[in-house]
Amino acid sequence: MKATVLQIPLLRIKAPCSDAGSLADAVYKEGRRWEKVGDFSGALDCYEAALKLDSQHFDYLLRAGVVASQIPSHFSDAVYYLKSDLAINKESYEANTILAGMLDGIENEALREEALFYYQRALMFSPKEPLPYYRLGLIHKKMGDSLVSALYFFREGLRIAKERGLKAKIRKEIREITKLMP
Repeated sequence: MKATVLQIPLLRIKAPCSDAGSLADAVYKEGRRWEKVGDFSGALDCYEAALKLDSQHFDYLLRAGVVASQIPSHFSDAVYYLKSDLAINKESYEANTILAGMLDGIENEALREEALFYYQRALMFSPKEPLPYYRLGLIHKKMGDSLVSALYFFREGLRIAKERGLKAKIRKEIREITKLMP
């Protein structure tokens, strides 16, 4: 049996690992601990090590994408991990919305179009989540292509939103758009 050697700084694995799968799980759990204390670089090291052992595990890919998105110099890594996760688990609300938010955050029309796709896909699988409606409304408003579309998404988001803060933001957007419409 070949021993698996991983170079991970400060790794504290407490459970015995008899195979690559259990070692990957142990490394992943260590990454979750680093993530919870806000050490995204340490967490990313762990998730990348877990992915070396199991490159198709959608939880490992998702968490790697999530923490990489928190490290500005790892933007392309985050996109890669989140898209890889979605190739396996296209219904992931979290991966779709995080990826869409990252892409929409860059002033680039092509990336904004891609963000639209991921927000719409998030809604397809999680239609009762208000955030994608709100974000889609913002994108349509920003693009200036269709205030009617923006208004539709804002109204749908408002209809299902429960959080006060989000409701207030959506109401503000609706007021602004209705002022712009003939």
